[in-house]
Amino acid sequence: MLRTLWFLIKLGAVGALGAWLVMQPGATNLEWMGYKIEAQTGLVLFAAVLFALVFAWLYQGWVAIKRAPKAIARHLDARAQDQALQAVSYGLSAIAAGDAAAAEKQAERAKKLIKSDHGLVPLLAGMTARLKGDTMAAETAFRDLLNTRETAFIGVRGLLQLALDRRQSDQALVLARQAHRMHPKQGWILKTLYALEVRERNWVEAQDLLQKMTKAKTASAPQAAGDRAAMLLARAIEAAGRGQADQAYFLTREAYEAAPVFLPSALAYIPFLIRRGEKKDAMRVIEKTWKVMPHPDLQDAWMKCTPDGTNTPAKTYQWLARLADFNRDHETSHLMMAEAALTQNLTGEARAHVDAAQALRKSQRSVRLMVMLEEKAGNHHAAEVCREGMHTAAPDRVWVCRESGRIYGAWMPFAPPHNSFNTIVWEDPMQLRREAPALSATPDTGDAMQLIEYKAA
Repeated sequence: MLRTLWFLIKLGAVGALGAWLVMQPGATNLEWMGYKIEAQTGLVLFAAVLFALVFAWLYQGWVAIKRAPKAIARHLDARAQDQALQAVSYGLSAIAAGDAAAAEKQAERAKKLIKSDHGLVPLLAGMTARLKGDTMAAETAFRDLLNTRETAFIGVRGLLQLALDRRQSDQALVLARQAHRMHPKQGWILKTLYALEVRERNWVEAQDLLQKMTKAKTASAPQAAGDRAAMLLARAIEAAGRGQADQAYFLTREAYEAAPVFLPSALAYIPFLIRRGEKKDAMRVIEKTWKVMPHPDLQDAWMKCTPDGTNTPAKTYQWLARLADFNRDHETSHLMMAEAALTQNLTGEARAHVDAAQALRKSQRSVRLMVMLEEKAGNHHAAEVCREGMHTAAPDRVWVCRESGRIYGAWMPFAPPHNSFNTIVWEDPMQLRREAPALSATPDTGDAMQLIEYKAA
């Protein structure tokens, strides 16, 4: 409507201009090649203006016709680009849904349509191939991304995940270091590189990364202290294996100083102190650790620190009571005192301690002690009833991996066979299983590719 009105306005203006020129006085004589033309000057001017306008319109039409093929091509390219980007979006959605067939179909469609993909098609192709389990095709696609500066990091990320899937630690370490150089503050990169450096026993690099993780708040201060102590204990174990007893001692002491509340460092440090005749220092370490986490090995070490003349049952009971006082309301303290009371036939005190322990947690150890109490008192039927309750009692605390749930006889820096680092803890395995996060926990939200892969899992 507006265009038609504008055209009529312009047409009226031209007509008005022509009428005005025709009405002006004056004549123009033109003589050329024997011809004489005489016309009104206004009419000649009007004809010239009209000719110029018609020529301009014809020229614009010719230019438009000449440019039409390129314009049509650009339009078709833009349309294809839109369709390709739509295919990429559908493909990523299919990966998130775990539909490998649909993702592959969309990847092929995008590859045919798109011209300037900025790495989108190789990304989609690589993730699709990885979803299908075609690692060779995935590696080829991710390596294509390395050729462009804007997509190089995506390629490194994809190749890193492939190396981790294949358990190629050496290659994964190289790629993780490259990723860290590109994005030194990214949380998931720090975590991945740290885990790989630790697995390769690169302690210096691992400790440097641990400091960076603490500053970036990727790792909490208690976690960082525990990991640092675990690394020092791992080095101490290596030193002891080489026969370097002094070096093992210094590393163990440093581990305890790094994390005094870390149970494995205390348990490793105390035997060194006892062997060196530093019983007072050993007792201080035992007391501080018992306040935080009582453990049977602490009780054994405490008995090795008994003063002269403390070898009678009564003196032993008093000596253990001194240790229990540092954490008298803990289940382990009650059970320790119940066992000590039983050795002296103090059944009343033993029963009181067992009852107090079971009020906190009915463990299999407490049930066994109750069975012993009833049998000692001659209540065989009550002992049998208690014995039947063993099936519903909570397991005793053990060294258990908080990732796999596997039980070990002693603490180790690495939990075989999966070799997770510093994941063995002194805990009730059933309680740990209830509190542990699900294996499919949401990954780091800073890693978009990992989030997409998580949705596909």
